[in-house]
This record gives sequence, C-alpha cells and structure tokens, in this order.
Amino acid sequence: MTLRLNPGEIVAFQEHPGSWNMAPNYVATLGLYGVKRKATMITVTNQRVIVQSGIVTRREQSVPIGMVQDAIVETRLGVGWVVLSSAGRRGAVMKLGPFTSSVAQRLADTILAQQQQEIA
Repeated sequence: MTLRLNPGEIVAFQEHPGSWNMAPNYVATLGLYGVKRKATMITVTNQRVIVQSGIVTRREQSVPIGMVQDAIVETRLGVGWVVLSSAGRRGAVMKLGPFTSSVAQRLADTILAQQQQEIA
C-alpha cells in the first residue's frame, strides 16, 4: 500500500514490526507471521501516526499528532511495544510493535517530539 501524505507532511519515522525474538510466532503460524509483519508498516509524520496493515484486505489507521496524549514503551525480554493513547475517543489505545527495545524507544520519542512541535 502506498502511503498518501497530506500537503506539507514529512515522514519522521517508518518501520515494519520487528522479527527479533519472535520465533514462537513464526512456528505457531507456520511462517505466516513473517508475511503479516512485512505487510504492516508504522509511520510517524509531523501530522499523524499511521498504521498500515493487512494482507488480503488492506487497512490504514491514523491518529492526528495533536490527538496523541501519551506514548508509553513496554518491554519484555528485549522486545518492546509502544502503547499510544489518544484523545477524542473513549479509551482509544493503539499498541504498536513488536520492535527491539531500542526501536520502540525511538518510535515513542519520535511521536512525543512531533507532538511537542505540533503544540509549539
């Protein structure tokens, strides 16, 4: 799926979920996890956080940077996820990952930095 950017929108971060330490997922899904992982892309721009996913049916979900309330990094055994909470919808939460811990921290830092630029 091609990423459609708005006028003036600049990509600050773009990454597929990681494969590191996900061997049980590959085994349990007979390798289909790898296809799903490659079909998922997380992008942060100066205007929104975008998650593109899906193999047969493509789905694009985005949250405007101005609606982001927090980006929290959760890590377990070197694997990290970013839990993104947003305003506007009750209990709106996105869990992005898995990534290596360092990539998850970089993703959260990028989201929060873009949020601060939006406010300024």
